[in-house]
Amino acid sequence: MANDGVIYETEAGLILLSGDTILQSLPTDEEKLSRSEAYRRLGEKAKERGISGLKVRSREAADSLRDSGLQPTILGEEEVQALDEKKVNLMVSSGLVLDEQEAIAMIRKTAIGAAEDVIREESSRPDLHLVQAIQGLDDLDKFLNNTMTRVSEWYGLHFPELTQMIQDNLFLCKLIVERGRRDGFNREGLDGKGMSEKKVEAILTASERSKGGELSDRDLERIKGLAELAIRLSGVGYETDRSEHRCGRRTDDRSETDGKGRGAGQACSPPS
Repeated sequence: MANDGVIYETEAGLILLSGDTILQSLPTDEEKLSRSEAYRRLGEKAKERGISGLKVRSREAADSLRDSGLQPTILGEEEVQALDEKKVNLMVSSGLVLDEQEAIAMIRKTAIGAAEDVIREESSRPDLHLVQAIQGLDDLDKFLNNTMTRVSEWYGLHFPELTQMIQDNLFLCKLIVERGRRDGFNREGLDGKGMSEKKVEAILTASERSKGGELSDRDLERIKGLAELAIRLSGVGYETDRSEHRCGRRTDDRSETDGKGRGAGQACSPPS
C-alpha cells in the first residue's frame, strides 16, 4: 500500500486519494460533520490504510489532522490546480454525487454563495476582508477559465472550425448555449452579435462543411451545462469586481488570462 495520500476537499465532502486511486470519501453535508471533525475522521481512515504522509489544501485542514497524530503537508499550487480540473469527475467517481449535473449544480451554488458572502463581508468590514475577497475572486477566475477551456475543447470535437474562429471563450460559451449544435447556426442567430459580415459568413460556411463529429443529446446538454455555469460565474465575478471599486481599493497582482480564457471580473467583447 502506498504510504502517501491526499485529502481533497470538494463542495460535497472529502475524498481520500492515493495517486489517481480513490480510497474513500466522506460526505460531510449528509452526516452534518464540522470541517475539522471530517478531516480528523478521514485522517483516521488514512492511518488504518497504512498512509503515513498526507497532503491537504490549507493550514486549517493540516491542523485538524495533527490532532490524529499525522504530519500533513500543504499541496502546491500546481497540485491544487490539477485536482480542481478533475473536481467534477472526482465527485462523481467517489460517490459523493450521482452524476456530473449534480456536481456542477453543487459547485455553482457554493461558488455563488461564497461570492455573495464576500460582498457582504466587504461592505461591513472592508479593511479586514478585502484581501480574502481578492483571493476568493482569483480562485473563481481560475475555475472559470478552466471551465471555459473545457467547453471549448469538448465542443471543438463537434465544431472545430468555430472554436478556431472564436478565441474569446466566454463569447463562445454564449453562442453554444444559444445555438446548440453546428446545424443551429444561422444568419438570424448570428446577426447583432457584434461580429463582422465576413466572420458571420465564415461561421455559416464552416457549419455546413464542418469536419467535426456528431454530438449526442446527452453530451450537448453536458456541454451547455458547463457553458451556462461559466456565463453565470462570469457575472458573479463582475459584481464582485465592482464591489472592490466601491471599497476604493484595487490590487495589481490579479491572475492574468492567456487571451483564450477570461477572468471572472472581465467583461466579454465579441470578436470582429
